[in-house]
Amino acid sequence: MLPNIGIPELILILAVIVVILGPGKLPELGKALGRMVKEYRKEANRGLPPPKSRRELREEREKAAREQAAAAARAAAPDPSTDYVADPARRGVFTGVLRVFQLVWKIWRWRRGLP
Repeated sequence: MLPNIGIPELILILAVIVVILGPGKLPELGKALGRMVKEYRKEANRGLPPPKSRRELREEREKAAREQAAAAARAAAPDPSTDYVADPARRGVFTGVLRVFQLVWKIWRWRRGLP
C-alpha cells in the first residue's frame, strides 16, 4: 500500500529525476511516458464496447423503469378467472349476499321436502 504522497514529496521526486537524468532528457522521458499511457489505455480497452453517452444510459434506465412498472402492474392486476369481484369492499358485500341466497335456497329446498 502506498502512503499518501503530497506536493512536497512530488517536488522532491522531480528534483531527484532532474539531477539523475538532466534537463535535456526530460522531454524524451515525457514523450515515452505519454506513449506508454496511450498504449496502456488502448490495450485496456481492446475488446470492450465503446462507452455509452449519458443520453443512452438515461434511456436505458427509463426503459428498465417502464418494464419494471409494467411487470408490477401485471402482477398487481387480479386474475379474472379466479376472482370475479376485484374490489375488496364489494367482495365482502357480494359474498354476504351470495351466502344469504344460498341459505334461502337451502331452506326452500328443505321446505319442499316437508309433507
